[in-house]
Amino acid sequence: MIEGSFQGDTGDLLAVLRLSPMPSSTRIGTIGSVRAVRELLTSGPDLPVAAFEAAVASADAAMRAALGPRHNQILSDCRRALRDWGDEPRRTMAIRLRGRIPTLQDALAAAKAAWPEDKAHRAETAMQKLAGSEDTNVAGLDATAVVIEPLLRAASPETFGVEATKSLQNICGLVRAAVALVDPDRIRGREADVDALPADWKEAVRCLCERTPEHAKAERAIYRRLAATATRDRLGPSGLTEAFVERFIAREIVTKGPSHPEKLRAAARRWSQAVADGVIRSIPITVKTPARRLADVSWMRVPASIREPVDALLSQVRSPTAGFSWSSLVPGEEVDELDLELGLAELSRPAESNTDCLLREPGTVRNWRDAIKRVWHAARTDQRVAHKPDCVEDLFSKDCVLAAIRAMRAARRGRLEQQGKPWTGQEKGRYETSVIQAFVAVGRALGVADDRLAPIVALVPEIDPSVVAKKLKPDGTLKYVYDDRRIGPRHADMLRQFNEETALRRWFGAPQTLWRLAEAHSRSGGKPTLRHAALARSALMVQLCQRVSPLRRMNLARLRNSGEAPHIQLPVGDGEGEGWLVLPAIEVKNHRQIKVRLDPDTVAMIRRYTEVYRPVLAKDVGAAPENEHLFPGSSSERRERGPDGRYGPGLGYTSMENLAKTFAGHMRRYALLRMDLHVMRHLAAKVILDQDPSAMALVQEILGHKKIETTRAYYAEVCGLIAQDRYLALLDKATRKALSKVTFKIGLERDLMR
Repeated sequence: MIEGSFQGDTGDLLAVLRLSPMPSSTRIGTIGSVRAVRELLTSGPDLPVAAFEAAVASADAAMRAALGPRHNQILSDCRRALRDWGDEPRRTMAIRLRGRIPTLQDALAAAKAAWPEDKAHRAETAMQKLAGSEDTNVAGLDATAVVIEPLLRAASPETFGVEATKSLQNICGLVRAAVALVDPDRIRGREADVDALPADWKEAVRCLCERTPEHAKAERAIYRRLAATATRDRLGPSGLTEAFVERFIAREIVTKGPSHPEKLRAAARRWSQAVADGVIRSIPITVKTPARRLADVSWMRVPASIREPVDALLSQVRSPTAGFSWSSLVPGEEVDELDLELGLAELSRPAESNTDCLLREPGTVRNWRDAIKRVWHAARTDQRVAHKPDCVEDLFSKDCVLAAIRAMRAARRGRLEQQGKPWTGQEKGRYETSVIQAFVAVGRALGVADDRLAPIVALVPEIDPSVVAKKLKPDGTLKYVYDDRRIGPRHADMLRQFNEETALRRWFGAPQTLWRLAEAHSRSGGKPTLRHAALARSALMVQLCQRVSPLRRMNLARLRNSGEAPHIQLPVGDGEGEGWLVLPAIEVKNHRQIKVRLDPDTVAMIRRYTEVYRPVLAKDVGAAPENEHLFPGSSSERRERGPDGRYGPGLGYTSMENLAKTFAGHMRRYALLRMDLHVMRHLAAKVILDQDPSAMALVQEILGHKKIETTRAYYAEVCGLIAQDRYLALLDKATRKALSKVTFKIGLERDLMR
C-alpha cells in the first residue's frame, strides 16, 4: 500500500500517468487499462487509489474473465500505473495542480519531469520567449489551451527567433504538448472517455450519436467533450446552465480550427431537437454568431409601392463596360458611313431600353437596393417615426433616415460590446455614411424633389468620419474639410508584419515555396491532386503580383489565357522568352489600360500551370473545354455584360471569395503571413516607398492609378512615417558631423593667459 497523507483517486492516477516518462504508445495502453478496470469496478466513476490497488492485487478468476482475454496485459499495465503513482514528485505535482489553474511554470516543471533533458530545455526556451512576447514571464501566463492557443496561432517566426516555417511549427507543437500535461480542461472527446461517464450522460451521448450521421465524427466528439466537461463540474444533463454552455462553446471555438463553429452549430441543432423531442431532459443549446450590422431583410419584404419603382429604375442600369455602342449614348449622332456601306448599321444600333440607361457598376444595384430596404425596415420598426412610409416619396424623409442611422449605430454598439471593445457615442461610422449616400443617389435617380433631399443631404457630413473640420467661407456658407483616404485598419495591420525583414524574405520566397509544394507529386512520380493544383494556383497568383503587376482582385480572378481576347499572351509555340499581360481599359476599374511584360520564369510557370494543374481545377468545377479563364470556376457574373450578364454553363471563373479563402490559408500555413488578395497591392507600394519615399510617381505607375492624387491620398501616411525616419537619420548624422569638428581650447587659452 502507498503511504501518504493524501489518498487520491483514479483521476489523479491518470494525471500522474500523463506526466510519466514512457513511450506514447505505452502511456495510451496503460491509461486504457486503468479505465477498463475502473469501468469494471464502478461502471465509470473514479474510486480511491487504495481501493483500486487492492482490487488489482487480489484479482480473482471472475475478475479476469470479466476483463477478457487480455486480462494479463491489463493487470500488468495497472501495476505499472501504481508504480508510477509511487513516484512522489510526480504525484505531488498532479495533486498540487488539482483544483487550480496552472501556469507555464507548472507546464515547464511537468515537462522536465516527463521528458528527456534536451526536449525539456527546448520547451523551456520556447515558453520563455512566448511569455516575453506578452511582456511577462512563465509564471504570468496560464497554461490552458484557452490562453495559449490564440498566442500560438498569432505567433510568427520573429516571436521565437527562428526563420523556417517548419521550426515555428515544431516550437508551437512543443509548447502545446507541455501545456497539455497540466491543462485541467484537456478533454479529448475520445470514445473511450464515455466509459467513465455517469449513466445519465452515457444515455444522452448514445441517443445523440444515434441521431448523428456516421461521417459527422467531429459532432460526436463534441457531445463526448460536453458530457465529460459537465461531469467534471458535477453537472448532469438536466443541470446544465446557460453560463456553463457559454463557457464550453467559447473554449471549443478558441481551441479548434476556423471551421469548428459550423460543427458546433450542427451539434447544437441536434441537441436542441433532441430536447424538443423529449429524448433528453436539458436546456436547448444555441451557438451565437457574430452580430450583424443590421437585421437581414429580404428585398421582397419591401412593399410593392416602394420596390417596383426602384426595380424599374435599376432595370435601366448598365455597366460602363457593358457590351453596347458608346456612340449610342451621344444624342443626335449620325450613323457611321462605313457601317452603312458594310450593312452594320442595324447591328450597332442599341435596343430601345438602352437609350436612357444609367451608367453604374453592377455592385451599385446591390448597394441601392440595400439602402432602400435598410431605411424602410428601420422606419417601420422605429417607434419614433410617426408617419410610416407607404410609397417612395414618403421614404425620402429626414425621420426615416434618422431611424436608419439609429439602427445602424445600435447594431455597431452591440457588435463592439460583444467583442469586449469600448463604445464611443460620438464616433462616426463609415457604413452608415455609405448607406445614406447610396440612398441619396437613388433619390436623385428617381427624380425626388430637391427640397425633400436637402435635409437628408445635410445629414451626410454630420455622420461622415472623413469630415474632420468645418470652415466658414466669406459668403457665409460652410465648407467641409475632408481627411485623406487611408488604408483600412485591417490591411494596415497586415502591412505592419512586413516591418520585419524576415517577413519580407518569406513573402518574396512565397512563390517558390508554394510551387515546390505543388510539384511534390512529380518528384514521387504521382499525379497532381486538387491540393497540388490549388497550391500551384496560389503560387502563380503571388508570382504575377510580385513579378508582373499588383493586379486588382477582380482582374486577377478574371484573367483569360485563351479565347478571342486573352489577357495573357505567351511566346508562339513552346518557345521560351518574354510574354505580355494586357488588360484593356474597358475591363479595368479606372479605365486605364495595363500592358506589362511577363518575364521568362513567369512564362514557364504559366505554361506548366496550364498544362498540368489547370485541367485538375477545371475538372473539379465542371468547366467546359472552351472555358477561357486562367482560374476556371463556377462564378457566372460577367461584369462586361452589365448586371444581367452571365457566363454560360462551365464558362465562368473562380470567384474572388474562393480564391481569397484558399490564398489566405496557404499564405498563413506555408509562409506564416496574414494576407489577402488586395493587400498585395498595398505591399508593392510599401516596398517601393520603404526604399524611396519620394517615388510616389513610380507607385502610381505600378498600381495603375489614373491620378497621382489617389496614390498620395492612400500612401501619404506611410510616406510621411518613412520621411520622418529618414529625417531623424540625417539629423543624427549632421549632429555627429558637427560635434566631430568642435575643439575645446578653453583650458589651453586660460593657461597661456597666465
